[in-house]
Order: sequence, then C-alpha cells, then structure tokens
Amino acid sequence: MPKLALLIGVSEYTQGLNPLPAATKDVEAVQRVLLHPEMGNFDSVQPLINPEPLAMQEAIENLFANRKRDDLVLLFFSGHGIKDSSGKLYFATRLTRKTSQGELVKATAVPATFVHDIMSNSRSRHQVIILDCCFSGAFAENLLAKDDGSINVNNQLGGEGRVVLTSSTSTQYSFEQKGTELSIYTQYLVEGIETGAADSNSDGAIAVDELHNYAKQRVQETVPAMKPEIYAVKEGFKILLVKAGIRDPQRRYQKEVERVLTDGNIFPPDRRYLDELSSQLGISQVEANYIEIAVLEAYKNYQNNLEQYKQIFLGHIQRESSLSEITRHKLNQFIERWELKYEDILLIENQITQQLKVTPIAENSYNSVPAFAKTSNIRSQPKSSNSWIGVVIIFIALSFPLTVGWGIFRFITSIFPEISIQQESEITQAEYEAVKYGMTYEEVVKIIGSPGTEDGGSQLSSDTTFTYYKWKKGFPEPDVTMRFKNNRLIDK
Repeated sequence: MPKLALLIGVSEYTQGLNPLPAATKDVEAVQRVLLHPEMGNFDSVQPLINPEPLAMQEAIENLFANRKRDDLVLLFFSGHGIKDSSGKLYFATRLTRKTSQGELVKATAVPATFVHDIMSNSRSRHQVIILDCCFSGAFAENLLAKDDGSINVNNQLGGEGRVVLTSSTSTQYSFEQKGTELSIYTQYLVEGIETGAADSNSDGAIAVDELHNYAKQRVQETVPAMKPEIYAVKEGFKILLVKAGIRDPQRRYQKEVERVLTDGNIFPPDRRYLDELSSQLGISQVEANYIEIAVLEAYKNYQNNLEQYKQIFLGHIQRESSLSEITRHKLNQFIERWELKYEDILLIENQITQQLKVTPIAENSYNSVPAFAKTSNIRSQPKSSNSWIGVVIIFIALSFPLTVGWGIFRFITSIFPEISIQQESEITQAEYEAVKYGMTYEEVVKIIGSPGTEDGGSQLSSDTTFTYYKWKKGFPEPDVTMRFKNNRLIDK
C-alpha cells in the first residue's frame, strides 16, 4: 500500500506579495517526518520549491494520476492563498501577480478547482490535503466526493475518503509566527508527530483527526483568533497518517500514565506495563516516579475543579431553576479557566437536573436536555396531550376582531404555555464543541437537544445525498450550519 506525498512551498513572490521564508522550511520539516522510518515511513515524498504555475499543476496531476484504490496520497501546500473578485481560491506561485487595480492575474496562480478535479479523477480512496495558507478553508467549499458507496474501516490505513486540514477558515488570514523558522500551523503538525503528543488514544498511530485536534489546540493556545479547520468526506478523518514519534520519551510516558490512571489509581497489570514501558523508553525509575506524581497531582486538581463546578452549578440551579444567560456565561468562564471536559460537565449537569427534576422530559425519541445545553429558555417545547387546544383557540381568536382575538390568544397561552408559538432552537458553544465529525443527524440532535432547520441539500446520485441543517447560536458568532452526507456529519 504505497504512501506518496507532494510538498509545495512558495516563499519567493513578485512585487505585491510578501515573501514567506517559512514556506520552504515547512516543506523541509514535513519531509523529514514523512520520510522517517519510525514516523511517516512514506514511500515517496517529492518537494517542490517556488514553482511556476504549469510545473505546479503538472506535479499535482502526477501525484494523483495512475493511483490504486489503496494508495495514500498526501498534498501539502505552504504559501499564499489568494481569492479573486468572485471569492474563488487560488494557490500562489512564484510568478503570481496582481494588476494595478489589485485584481489577481489568474493565469499566474493555480485554482483550487483544478485540484478538486484532479482529486475527483483519482482512484485513490485515501486522500489527505494539508493547506497552510490564507483562506485555506475555502478549498473545502463545494468539494464533492467521488464515492462508490463502499467503506472498509478495517483497512490497514484506517478510514477512507478525503480529508482537508486547513490553517484558517474560508475568510481568515493565516498568521505568521514571529521568532520561529516554521509557520505556526505546520510547526504544531510536525511537533505532534515527532513527540507523539498527537497520538491521543496512545495506539502508536496518528490518525488525521488526531493530528488536526492536536495542532488546533496548540495553535489556539498561541494565537486564539486563528481557527484551523478539518473537512472530511466519508471516513477520511480516520485515515492513519503516521506513526507516533518518541523523540520526547517523557511526554510519551506521561500520556500512557494519563491513559491507564483510573480514579487516581494504577492497577497492578498497568503497573507492570508502565515499568516495562519506562525501561523501553530509557526513563529512569526516579524520572518515572516524578512523572507519575505530576500526573496524579494534575488529576486531583482536575477532580477538585469538577467538584467546585458541581457545587457552583447546584447552587445556581436551585435558585434559578432555568439558568439565565448571565449565569450560563459565568459558568462557561469556569469551564474554560479550569479546562474542564465538556463530557464531564454534561454528565454533572444532567445528573443534577434529573435529581432536582428541573428539566422537562420531552415525549419524543430524543433524550431530555440538561441545563448545560441551555443558554436561554428558548427550546423545542415538549409535546402535549392538550396540543389540540391550540387549534381550537386559534380558530376562536380568528372569529373576533384582531385586537380582541390577539388578547384571547395571549390570555389562553399564558395558561397553556405548551401551545405558545415555538421559537427557533439554539446551540451553545459547549454543544458545538461536543458535536463530532461522523455523527449521524440523530446523534447531533441528542447533543443539541432540538432539531435543526433544514437549509437545503442535494442528491448527487442514488446513494449520495447531502443535507444542510441550521441552528441559531446562543453566543456571539454567526449561526451554525452543519452538512451531512448520507446522514453523517462531514462539515460544521
């Protein structure tokens, strides 16, 4: 199963575009980890530095051409991403220039649509695109799958399909990291591989989504405004890209201790495993003990913070029953400050609200929504056995003059709130983070607590359907639109 890569770095540009000296360094760093036999172990890694448009297009076409289904193909680009006047994305070459009016001379750059076409015509079912450039998120727009409907998740390469990692959103500039040789996004991609820190499940291999999650977290710790994204088609986010490096044995040992720790204890079988691992990694007993003490201390601090949050939440929910937006905002500050996991918070709040019976249980196929999932009282109302009353009331109200009818309607709905006009459902920041790629629409609705508003879709073939759902955000950002392919989340 060959693994092949093309790494493009463009650091030299004509007048009008700033040079990017880190771009060629990015290529060198990525090439190093992909060729390393204990990490990437790629069969072929071709660097392409400061190419002209035709050379860049030919190299991309050659990468994807004549591939077999089980080949893994990786395309990496570091350089300027440019949008034309209509918003279409282009990858800059060393000849790329703009007119005196600031318009892109399209013949001097490579359009993203060219890459889309080449990918769609390739037989490879393991395609990975990594883009470290401005507006890179725009590459995933209208990227359709060449899908024969078959999925072999037990394949040696993990998932299959396409996955695109981008350093920025479709409207965002990428940041240049001052004082380092590499671009900030590429720096953390390489770090995650070399140190093994991106191997979140400690299975010795790094899937694409693990690498993305690590790099995104590290990037936003450094530049919070920068938002790396991942876009996957089929099971592309589960493609096993590289092995986890062990350049930092202490970090690897720490991750294993964190993984086996259960309720603050290390059980005998895990104790023997850790002793063997420390010996393999060349870690002394003193170092191992120090690491374990540090992990245990961090675990205790985390549990203490969880308990504090539980008491704070309990106090507020007893006073307010339904949390106000101000209270919810304050609770979210505690969550961020203490770096609490959303699944732990959901569990705590769900247990408390069920014990106090402050959350109504909807009579439908979805679970009741914990208070954590609410930033306001706007939610889908539970079904009512008295729902027929609403029809009668509206009929009666319409039989009177408008002002009288409206007064009757307002009076009756104050008595029967379940027949009030339903308001648009909201999604909180916590819920947005809890929703993961690959989930079904039903699983997403269970997390959010209310169905989305269908916002279009398309039937590409008899077995490929895209559907869009929209939720109103309960926090100050644009509304959320999620895209599902064959009822599986591929974009949000």
